[in-house]
Amino acid sequence: MAIEILPLTKEDIPSAVACIQKAFADDPYFHWVFNNKSGFNIHRNAASLAAHFLYGLSCNEPIFVAKYTTNTPSDKIPTDSPVVGVCWWYSPQPPSEPVPWSVWAQDWILSFRQLYNNIRFGGRGGLNVRRYWLWKARQQETHDRVWTDPRGYYFCNVIAVDSSMRGMGLGRKLVEVVSQQADREGMPCYLESSKGFPNLMIYEKLGFEMVSEIECVDGKDKCKLYYHLPLVPVLSMIRGKSRFTKYIVAAFASYIILTLLFSGTGGKYWKQDWVRIARSTLEDRALEHIQNETLGFEHIYAIGLKERTDKRDFLNLAASIAGFRVEWIDGVHPEDMSEKALLNDNLLAPSEIGCWRAHMNALSNMVQNSYSTALILEDDADWDVNIRQQLREFARGVRALTRNANTTKSAPYGTNWDILWVGGCASSAAPNETQFYAIPHDPTAPSVDHRGTWGGPLNSWKEIYPETSTRFIYRADMGCCTYGYAVTKRGAERILAALAVDRLVAAVDNSMADMCGGKDGRSQIECYAPFPNIIGTYKAAGLASKDSDIREGSDEWHEAQAWNLMYSTRLNIHRLVAGRDTVYAHILSWVIIMVVAGSNLRDDECKGLLTSVTCSPASPPPPQSDDVKLELGYYSYEDEKRPEVLSEEPEKQIGSVRLLVWMTINIVATVAIVFTNKSILSNASFRNSQVSFAAYHFTITGLTLWLASRPCCGWFEPKHVSPYRILHLVVAMCIQVIFQNLALAYSSVIFHQLARLLLTPATALLNFALFQSSIPRAAFLPLVLLCTGVGIVSYFDSLPSAKGNDTTTPEGIFFALSGVCASALYTVLVGRYHKKLEMSSMQLLLNQAPVSAAVLLCVVPWMETFPEVAAVPGSLWTSILAIEKWLMYALQSGIFACLVNLSQFYIIDAAGPVTSTVIGQLKTCVILSFALAIVLLLSYLFHLDVLPTNYETPFKDHYARTLSARDLLARPLSQDLTTIPKLIHQTWFPAGSNMSDDAQTWVRTMRSQNADWEYVLWDDETNRMLVEQYFPWFLTDYNRLPKEIHRADVVRNLYMYLFGGMYADVDTEALRPVEPLFTSHFTTLAKHNQILSSGPRKNDHDCTQRGFVGHMAHKEGLDGPAAVPNGWMASPPGHPFWLLPVIHVIENPNGNGDGSVESLTGPGALGTMLHKYYEEFKDSSVRTHVCRTVRRWSPAWDLYCGPEGSEEEVGAKADKMVVLPRQQIYPYSWADDKHPACLAAWGNPDFNPDECKRWIDVDEWPSYFITYY
Repeated sequence: MAIEILPLTKEDIPSAVACIQKAFADDPYFHWVFNNKSGFNIHRNAASLAAHFLYGLSCNEPIFVAKYTTNTPSDKIPTDSPVVGVCWWYSPQPPSEPVPWSVWAQDWILSFRQLYNNIRFGGRGGLNVRRYWLWKARQQETHDRVWTDPRGYYFCNVIAVDSSMRGMGLGRKLVEVVSQQADREGMPCYLESSKGFPNLMIYEKLGFEMVSEIECVDGKDKCKLYYHLPLVPVLSMIRGKSRFTKYIVAAFASYIILTLLFSGTGGKYWKQDWVRIARSTLEDRALEHIQNETLGFEHIYAIGLKERTDKRDFLNLAASIAGFRVEWIDGVHPEDMSEKALLNDNLLAPSEIGCWRAHMNALSNMVQNSYSTALILEDDADWDVNIRQQLREFARGVRALTRNANTTKSAPYGTNWDILWVGGCASSAAPNETQFYAIPHDPTAPSVDHRGTWGGPLNSWKEIYPETSTRFIYRADMGCCTYGYAVTKRGAERILAALAVDRLVAAVDNSMADMCGGKDGRSQIECYAPFPNIIGTYKAAGLASKDSDIREGSDEWHEAQAWNLMYSTRLNIHRLVAGRDTVYAHILSWVIIMVVAGSNLRDDECKGLLTSVTCSPASPPPPQSDDVKLELGYYSYEDEKRPEVLSEEPEKQIGSVRLLVWMTINIVATVAIVFTNKSILSNASFRNSQVSFAAYHFTITGLTLWLASRPCCGWFEPKHVSPYRILHLVVAMCIQVIFQNLALAYSSVIFHQLARLLLTPATALLNFALFQSSIPRAAFLPLVLLCTGVGIVSYFDSLPSAKGNDTTTPEGIFFALSGVCASALYTVLVGRYHKKLEMSSMQLLLNQAPVSAAVLLCVVPWMETFPEVAAVPGSLWTSILAIEKWLMYALQSGIFACLVNLSQFYIIDAAGPVTSTVIGQLKTCVILSFALAIVLLLSYLFHLDVLPTNYETPFKDHYARTLSARDLLARPLSQDLTTIPKLIHQTWFPAGSNMSDDAQTWVRTMRSQNADWEYVLWDDETNRMLVEQYFPWFLTDYNRLPKEIHRADVVRNLYMYLFGGMYADVDTEALRPVEPLFTSHFTTLAKHNQILSSGPRKNDHDCTQRGFVGHMAHKEGLDGPAAVPNGWMASPPGHPFWLLPVIHVIENPNGNGDGSVESLTGPGALGTMLHKYYEEFKDSSVRTHVCRTVRRWSPAWDLYCGPEGSEEEVGAKADKMVVLPRQQIYPYSWADDKHPACLAAWGNPDFNPDECKRWIDVDEWPSYFITYY
């Protein structure tokens, strides 16, 4: 085969990755930055390298590989990879020039690939992030010092040559492909190396000169790097892009997205012949002030004669029902006025003079108190039950027309006007007016046939929008009647100057109209009016003479009347006082339309002013015309031609794009926080701090919302309420968190997840019980089936498991169902509090989050032990600039939790409590349904097929190969009784299930520290198979053992006798390779499959059969349950000692009489058998004893016993048991030391393996293992 240097292709990446990983296996920098060997993930490292290779290919970087291309004889032909060398370069990038956009895009794609790898592999694969950034900082310092050429450098990122090809000049060929090109271009080259010898000599021969040497120091560990010009590592460097820039771009993009989600679109603005159209908004901080008790004005006056108590009582009652308060200004009798107070040219009738004076008194009082705005009502004023929603939309129109779009919250209508003529019998625009604001399909606008007003919009406007169903807002050129009008302080001063100081030649309303139009010599002021008016007039049932206090009326009787209103507050006063949910619309004499009162709804709730329509049973059907068709909100111009449908459902419309976006955020954040929290809680010190974690999440949420509500962001206007008003909501949230944690502790994961499905029926029932919300009949059957299914699972999951799996306890069922009820109550309360407090989702969460965090923190001391600083990984408390993984995980968790809380509150607010629970379950379905599609998409996008598929060849020395117990049982038995096979045994029930994260980590150390061994994990089923197959004489006694722990204790002796090798409990951590321990005791090791075919070694110079156990107790001797534990043992196959504990179980079924596990099958029994081995068999053969004992029960049994009378001729001249010192096997004694950092049982919050090993000083002897009890 001939070797050629070729450009890298995508197909070469798997082999190139394998080549680099093998070449860097002994690299000093590699070991320094991946200093925790047990945590190193070879697959994660390969994925990272593959992602960087893809980046290089996409950026057209000069990356070359050495490959065999033709068949030629050679004794140096590697058989495991066609790629035998890699040289990875980056092209020059002048620092003064911006990075090309294509490279910038590839930088981001690389970041996303690495993020996906972090999620996929649960971290960075053992990378010491702090050391990595220490190196990056020192590297950047060196680059700034030695990279002086403004043209940039060819940078050699990685060069790797297969060990079989070293010394053949392959490295030179790979380097010269680019260095010669650089020479032709006159460009400098640069490389780095972390290995001094022999790399420095090699690079000097290639024409490079060392220009700098740096040392990276972290504690006691150091790593040197050598920098060479004109050529100088290590794994990867992305040119010309800083992480800071990426964070700035990401933050800016996040700000834009959140601004679009939080802020409304506002009103559309049109000029000349175009119309202004109302637009719905999610949050409008200025309009929120209309919800206050003065309707967004600074003050409200009501004018009426003091003796007309009937009118005063009625207006006070109606104002109280509507939620605002008034200050009364007494009406004036003409005879009570002094003639001297009248203006010289007064032409008014006496009754008109009294009306004028009362309005001047109101304006004078307003100026005297410096009110910025005030609403003035007359005592017969009436308004719609939806006046707040009407005023909100009216405020939008006024602000648009007066260019006050950015006014403050205290002035929702703005202040760039003088009069808002919201209540009267007439108003009109100037004939040449071209600007107006339209609210089409206003469900509260009475039809033309039922209005008592005149004037109104221009005919040209009516051609665009039908007058009968549209409310127009415009600059008023004229107005009449003063049922209700608003003035600014500037407007009040102008009116007083004109009508109380200058002259008075017409009634007060006519004079004000002249000022609006600039007529009759008056200076023009700014007046705006809606048409139809928002405030009308009410005439009580009785004689017409009682209606007015200005003019005399007839003695005719009339019914109660409300002019120019669709849903009169006064006509519905008895229903409103009685707390009815519906009011009547009196628009025709023969038709009464009943609607759900919407006075408590906000306009961001789909503009739901009116939500259902029914007809009075005694009345004929209402005519199908615009004046009685009730739309669900204000529509924009684009929406006008859409079909309008009456909603008969109490649930809100949820089809908006914004809701879909928040649902997507909720799904993504929910999935992300699961992976993030799993990484955080992999540290044992955090596991018992979940309530604290929830408090932290709410703290982050509260801080985020607080910042979002500040003027600098302005996403929404905060509205504060007393914590006592939301105490029920806070308590419900805290209870659900606590019950969910308790449910997880006392029930299986499957049951816990299924129980959450009951949230929908529980929410529906609570809605019905508390608020009489109906449940659709079509929903009954699914809800019943759902409850039945969960009940069946609850029953079967609570039954005892034959395999000892976790099952659901009665306490678990109670806690799970209680948690569901608490969650349902919380969901219902959130939706109800939105309406009750008239707050948006963000406003409510801003108030609830900090209170919830405070309450949870009060609970923490009673439920949790907060992790000590010593128990937290040291990197968490170090420099933030290092961006350590724990700090980043905590920050990410807070961000994701904040997004989950925000999106969940918005969904409840927008969709209703019941629908939100359905959406929550839809979220689960979406995640499951699209999981495969997402994986396939990511595979295509990130080219995951380039990862190496065969790790066994290039990395066969990194992890012990897994062998199934069934495969081991099918192998023949070895006859080499003096060699310990490289075979690790561990047992768990069932294999691997419910194993803690710590135990899984310790298992990985056992495999990584002894990488050329084979690893077998037994379980209850395969243990029984072993006994049945090889020890049938023991099966009956084995089954009689009381518990699985007895069987697991005794069967490990059979592993040693049958197969040999090494056994360790799963709570045992391997600290270093074990082979030197055995060789120091003259014991040979070999791979299990190599000794299967070898025969007995009777003729060797040393045929002693050595078994190993470890001493743990501080005191000498073999007595006591802590003297010689059975948590670790090693042996060649066939050692007779291992049958002694088995025979002990058969002959002493009660152990030492106490029936304890320790005395029957555990460490107490092992110490007793060692006593027997050393004392009773000093002069006799233990093999003869055990073989003859077993043959009493099974005469034909000859496993490692030989024929009767020839027990000593089985392959070993002697047998020996070696008890190793405790410092080597059991440096921590759970019986004597009892250090809290070493105790892993019972969820000990102080458990910290790193602190435990430091306290013991496991490197002093050294220790090979440590067992955490």
